[in-house]
Amino acid sequence: MTISGEKSVVKKVLNVGGNDKAIPIPPCFDGWKHDLLDIDPTGNPDILCDARELWKMPPRQYDAIYCSHNLEHYFAHDVLKVLNGFKLILKKDGFAYIRVPNLLGVMQIVVRSGMELDDQLYMTPSGDPIAPIDVVYGYRKQIEQSGVDFFAHKTGFSVSLLVRALKQSGFSHVFTKQNNLEITAYAFKSEPMMTHAKLLGFEAELLSQKASDCWDEGQFEQAILFCNQLVGRGEAGSDEYLMIADHAFKNNDFKNAVDTYRKALKEDEDSFQAHVGLVRSLNMAGQESKAQAHLKRIKKKDTELADLIEGMLDAESNF
Repeated sequence: MTISGEKSVVKKVLNVGGNDKAIPIPPCFDGWKHDLLDIDPTGNPDILCDARELWKMPPRQYDAIYCSHNLEHYFAHDVLKVLNGFKLILKKDGFAYIRVPNLLGVMQIVVRSGMELDDQLYMTPSGDPIAPIDVVYGYRKQIEQSGVDFFAHKTGFSVSLLVRALKQSGFSHVFTKQNNLEITAYAFKSEPMMTHAKLLGFEAELLSQKASDCWDEGQFEQAILFCNQLVGRGEAGSDEYLMIADHAFKNNDFKNAVDTYRKALKEDEDSFQAHVGLVRSLNMAGQESKAQAHLKRIKKKDTELADLIEGMLDAESNF
């Protein structure tokens, strides 16, 4: 609703390297003003510009940047120039929505399957086959037909490499999703609001980070509130269950601790912290026989892990 006499504020997204405005962008940008920036004039971009030169544009004018499969077209030493430009032209609460090929994931597929570099890896929505070599060096057909080398790939990313580059460029909060073929990153200059998380679909990741941050800062009750929100959503992981269990143990609620350490182990059966916590909690709850039975089960599966757990428990008892 717009109050009489006020102008409605339309948010703006800059599509960097999107090639053509006929190519759809994510529905989260529906209703936004969509500006296309590209180095290729054939796609009739709104802004004809090399993304390494975004410093030439007025600062803090966009609410978001969408950059899909473009960062890999720059040499590694130029990636920071592009990302620094993103930070410059974004508003204070703006964000960058970035998609790149998952080079590490593709390499793992090739090695596991024994695939040849020019075998078909997947098909594009238009029905064109993409091979591993296209992911590494750029889509050969497009490079050949266009006759220009800016369609070639000049670097590649894993999740950790992309996050590292974004943080080096001043994006303090980065959330990622990945599959074997693609990495998606949502990068913010300042702490994102839950409205951002809902818009982009990373509410669980934001709640998890908030829980972890509060726990690290000693705000245990607040951390547990965030963890319980994730439990209620059915999206709690091992880390959240561990925080809840540790908090229960510290408050002498050993029955709840036992139950919750077991939930943590369902999420991560090799969690050293959860195994130690479960055995410790069983002992404190007067269930020593169950604690020993749990240790025996671990020893059958992983003797080294069992020895580490027993060593930790012995050290605590002698302290």
